[in-house]
Formats: sequence, C-alpha cells, structure tokens
Amino acid sequence: MTLLALCLGWVAGIAIEPRFDSPLWVWLAAGAALSAGGLFGVRGRARWTLLTAAALAFGAARMRATVPLPGPSFIGYYVDAQREVTLSGMVAGDPRLRPDGIEFPLVVERLLASASEVEKPHGLVLVRVPRPAPTYPREEVEFEYGDALVLRGALTAPEHDKDFDYAEYLAHHGVYALLERPQVLHHSAPQTASPRARLYRFRHRAYAALIGLMPAPEREVMAGILLGIESGIPEATRESFNATGTTHIIAISGFNISIIAGALLGLTRRLPRRWPGWTVALAGVGLYTVLVGAAPSVVRAAIMGSLGILARQIGRRTFALGALATSAALMTAVSPGALWDSGFQLSFAATFGLVVYADPMQAWVERRLTPSLGGARSRSVALGLSAYLLLTLAAQMTTLPLILLTFGRLSLASMFVNPLILPAQPMVMVLGAAATLGALAWPWLGRILGMLAWVPMAYTTRLVEWFAGMPWAAHPITGFTPAAAAGVYAAMAVGTLAIARGGDRDRRVAESGRARFATAALVVLALSAALVWQWALALPDGRLHLRLLSVDGGEALLLTTPSRRKVLINAGPNPQWLAIALAREMPLGGGTFDWVILASTDEEGNGGLSEVITRHNVLRVAAAQGVASASPSAAAFLHACTERAVPVETLHAGSSFDLGRGATLEVMGETDRGFLIQVVYGHARFVLPLGVDPDLLRTQADRGYVSTGQVLLLGEGGYSAVNRPPWIEAVDPWVTLLSTGLQSMSRPSLDVLQSLESRLLLRTDVHGWIDVATDGEKLWVRSER
Repeated sequence: MTLLALCLGWVAGIAIEPRFDSPLWVWLAAGAALSAGGLFGVRGRARWTLLTAAALAFGAARMRATVPLPGPSFIGYYVDAQREVTLSGMVAGDPRLRPDGIEFPLVVERLLASASEVEKPHGLVLVRVPRPAPTYPREEVEFEYGDALVLRGALTAPEHDKDFDYAEYLAHHGVYALLERPQVLHHSAPQTASPRARLYRFRHRAYAALIGLMPAPEREVMAGILLGIESGIPEATRESFNATGTTHIIAISGFNISIIAGALLGLTRRLPRRWPGWTVALAGVGLYTVLVGAAPSVVRAAIMGSLGILARQIGRRTFALGALATSAALMTAVSPGALWDSGFQLSFAATFGLVVYADPMQAWVERRLTPSLGGARSRSVALGLSAYLLLTLAAQMTTLPLILLTFGRLSLASMFVNPLILPAQPMVMVLGAAATLGALAWPWLGRILGMLAWVPMAYTTRLVEWFAGMPWAAHPITGFTPAAAAGVYAAMAVGTLAIARGGDRDRRVAESGRARFATAALVVLALSAALVWQWALALPDGRLHLRLLSVDGGEALLLTTPSRRKVLINAGPNPQWLAIALAREMPLGGGTFDWVILASTDEEGNGGLSEVITRHNVLRVAAAQGVASASPSAAAFLHACTERAVPVETLHAGSSFDLGRGATLEVMGETDRGFLIQVVYGHARFVLPLGVDPDLLRTQADRGYVSTGQVLLLGEGGYSAVNRPPWIEAVDPWVTLLSTGLQSMSRPSLDVLQSLESRLLLRTDVHGWIDVATDGEKLWVRSER
C-alpha cells in the first residue's frame, strides 16, 4: 500500500500541476521539505502521509519542467503564418497517411529565422506534406523514420475547435507547431538504417502484401488489427465500429491488449502445467506489440496487459495494483503528457478492471454453477465465460466512464457485439498474420491463407455493421463532465472496498472470503452499470427530437428538447394506446412533462389525457380556448390540473415557447378547432397543423406566411381538403409524417398519397412510431419498423 500511495501521489501531482502557476523551484522545495519531514521527523502513518505529499510535489515539478519557457529557444515562438523559417531536422516517427498527404513529427536540430539561428529549439514540429500518389500499395514511401530533412515554410498553430482542443492534445505529446506544405530543400536517408527504421520498413512491406490478399473493407480493418495502420479504413466502416463500441478491435489500446491477453489465458488454462499458459499469453502480447510497430501507446498497453497476466498468476491483487501504479509512475516520469493520452487512460482502466474484477467474477460464476454441474464442469464453463464474456464485462465497466467522457457516445450494442465477435479475434489475428507472412515469402501461400483469414474478418465486420444499423445501437452523450466520471469511479472504489472489507472479517475459510469478494465485485459492477447507464441515457444529446407516437388515430407528439425536457402536444384518442407509446419513452415510475399543449379541441386529440395526469408529473399546460366544452377528456384533465395547482395558460396565435438552447415552438395561426404550430431549431423547421381548417392553410400558402420546412405533419390524418398540393408545395418538406389508425377507412385520401409519391412519407400505421431528430443542421429519422 505504501508503494501504491507513493505512485498515486506522483501521478496526482502531474495531474494537478496545470491548474497552478507555481514555478519549478517551489515544487522542488516543497518536495524536499516534505521528504525530510517524512524521513527524519515523524514515524508511522504520518511518515507515509508526508512522503506521499512529497511524491505529489515532485510529480508536479516533473510536469512543470516540461512546460516550455517562452522565448527564442521555444519552437512556438516562431509560429507566424506570415513569416517563413528554414528547419533542418530528423523524422521522429513513422509517417502517417492522411487523405491529403503524409504527416510526421520532426525533431528540429537547427532553425533559421530572419537573421537569427537557433540550435535544437524545444518542441517538435508536425509536418504535413502533400502526396499525390495512391494510398496503396504502400511499400515505398517518400519519407521514413530517421531521414534528414531541410524544410522551408511558415509555422502555424495547431487547429482548435469547440469540441476538441487539438493544440492541447499535441502539446501533451511535445508538438507546438505545424508546418504544412513546406518546400523540401534537402532529403537524405541515413547510410545505416536503425532497428526502428527497419521495423517500420517491414511494417510497410507487410501492409502492401496484406492489401492484396482480401477485398475491402476487410483488408483495411485487418491492417488496423495486425499492423496498427488505420488510414485506409472507410469512414462508414469506422463509424460502424464507433457506434457499436468495438473500436478497441482495430485501435491498438489497452482494451485491445487486455482482451487478447485474457483470451490467450483462457485458451491455455487447459494445459497440464500452469506456467506455460501465462508464458504463451506474454509471448502473444509481445509478438503482437512488435507486429504493430511498437509505438509508445502500444508499449504502454502491452506493459499493463503483461502486468495483469503476472498479477493473476501470482494471485495477489495488491501486488497487481502496486505494479499498475508503478508502471503509471514510470511512464509519466518519462513522458508526463502521457497522463492525458486517451490510450494511456483506457489502458490503465481496462487492466485495472481485469486485475480487480475478473477473478472474483469467475469465482462467483463457478460457485453458482457447482451445485448443478459439478466441480470440473462448472470450472470449465466458468473459464469459457471468463475468456469470452466476463473479461469483456470487467474491462468495459472500468472504461465506460472514460469512453463517455472522451468520445461522448454510449454504445448500447457493445455488450451484445463484443461477446459475439471476441471468439473470432484469435482466428483473425493468427490467420491474418500467417497470411501476411506467407505473402511476403510466397505470394501463392499468402493468397490461400488470405481466403481463410477473410472468413473470421468478414464475420467481424459484417456483424458490426449489422448491429450499427440498429436504431438503438448508440446514444450520443453530452454533459458528462470530468467531475461526473470521477464521481462514478469514486463510487465504484468505495463500494468495492466497503463490501470487500466486510468479507475480510471471516478469513478462516479461504473459499468463503473469495466468494464474498466475488459477490461484492459483481454487486458493485451491477449497481455501477445501472447508475452509469441510467445517468448517461438521461443526459441531453444536443438534438431536438420530434416523435410521432403510434396511438391508432388522432395525433400525439412528444418533443424532447436539446436540454432533454419533454413537451407533449395532444394525447391521441385513447389512453391505453398513449400509455403503451409513452412506456417506451418515459421512466418506469412515470416522468415529467415541462409542457402539455392541447392544440386540438376534439376528443380525437385529447382522449388520452387521463393517462398523462394519472401517471406523470405535469409542470405547465397550454390549452386552446373552449377546449373544455368541446372535449370531456380535456375538461377532466384541466380540472385535475387545477386541483394540483398546475399553471394553465390560454394558447393563441402568436404564442411562443422557449425550448432551450435556441429551440422554439411558435403558434402561427388558429381556428376554432386547433392551431398551426411550427418548431424551429437552427435551420430546421417542423410544421405541425393540428385540427386546423383548410382556409387557414390556404391563406398561409397564398400569402407566403409559411416558410419551407424540413418536416411536415399531414393535417387531419391525410384528409384531402386539408392537404392540398399548394400547401404541401409551399412547405416543400424533406420528410412528411402521417398519423392514422389501423382501422381508418376514409383517410388518408388516395389523391394525397399520390401527390406525395416523390417525397419521403412515413406513416404510423405502417412504420409505428417515427422519430425525427435534428441538431439544427442535419436530420436523423428513425421508426419503429
């Protein structure tokens, strides 16, 4: 625990230093004073408290030492789009393909600017050079690691947008300037290539060989898995992996290494002796690391994965946690900016999940299966579940808050897809590596093995694409802050330690203690999963959603604002149908409507209101004048609102409702039977005629009062007198919505349907509920079927 505390103190110091503006000497002096006090002044717990604080101060000092001092010795000093400089230096990494060229970091050995000359300025330069040649085959490249270059051009600052601070990201990796489209004055390769350069050269040859072995997109995904080259993956395929939470398969990270290590351990546990299993797993991780190029992020992931393997074999979770903390301290000592690298964070979190939760989960499953299957069979089943399900669950749980924080997306499909594709990954890797090596030696052998490797690779990509096409596959998340992620991790830690300590009171029976820890781990995982998922699903996604509910006639529309507030417009004719429709959208115990708007005066639009007031909380109501006398259901609803002190206001032409974040609901016109409503968010406009007369729509169209809209709800269930061609042409919608019941005989009118043949028409009797979402620019449309 003392080593763990010291390492965590060091890492905490690196993390907090950017929030302070203290000079380096202050941190060093504080560290020295605290160290002296801990070593010579006090004893017991106070000693280790002071030493941990000293480690924090020294960690902050290490981070402070990486902050460049402004001035001529700093490369950022010369960032000026209007001034050209001459740089001489060396390519410091494997050049990476971009859509418009090649990108590589440059270690600057000399800089010439105006009349000044600087030797070895602090900071790297990211160089981007156009490349008109095709993307592959990529056996020969224009630039290689270790090449000497002399370039001339203008240094610029890295790009930055509201969603991602690219400049800060590059600064954590030591890059402080960009050089785009420079003039190449000199280019030479070293006489003797370094081992790293030879490794990169082999990687390029392997990539060129692999590309010719199978069709797209499987070949590009295989290149990402085997070689860490992802530049050729089609955008649609990449988005499918993002939506299903399976990017760890192709993006080399700790999550990927952890799953590979776990799968190898599970496959080798049946061997007669224990040691060969972990040695095979370590060898597999090492070979994989070399194969993908041994980039720093991959090395970090491999070290953490290897530590996890050793910790599981030794059977000491405390050793494993100390080893993980030590590795984090050593890596941040070499490169403090690694702490802000998402790959480092995911590597650490995934390996932590395996170390802490994997064995207890497996023990819990084995214990529950033993009474019915027996010891040997239950152990075999538990091993299989551990290799293909429990390891995935443990790693995903500890990485989920980071994924929400970093990528802003909750993949609901990940828990289904990962167990299905994970068993195929050993075959993908083994057959893919064999095919690539075979192609380098004998092309005919590579083609034969490539056909075999294509089968599991195609299974993986097609299954991912199929799940990504599901409307529920992924949910965008906004508002999940670092404080929220820290809170989730703190809750997991406190819960696990509290329950585990309760089990430690009885150590006389070792099996009982392990069972308690296993149960505690699973309980905390389940509760944490439920809390995180419920929290994430309730967070706003920044879009305005209009859902046309399927209520068998009439109209019932549910608006979800960009800030996640709910607005119900009309309730349809039947409370049972509305209850079924809202059950899919509102919490189990009932939800809250910020507004309920009664935009129609007839019973067909208000018959379902009793469901609203009995099961849900209503904050405010806006109702048409006279609706109580025209609709008994509306009268009962308004009476209940009065008893509950719910504010009710009269709806009229010109009424406007602020939906938050720039979204508004406006009443454009009214009749005795209803209103013409429009919902506006950014450049998107939804036009909703509810219970209106044909004359109102004709006037709106003839006088040009209505603007074009992206979405149009057909009035009166598609009745021809209301939905005349001039009106539809005036709105000119991208999407047309129709609410009608399965028993409707006279509506919608045939001539209306014929006039909409060239437009996208979605109907509740055919498609079920229909959801249209917009961020103010784009439109997303989903339906129940």
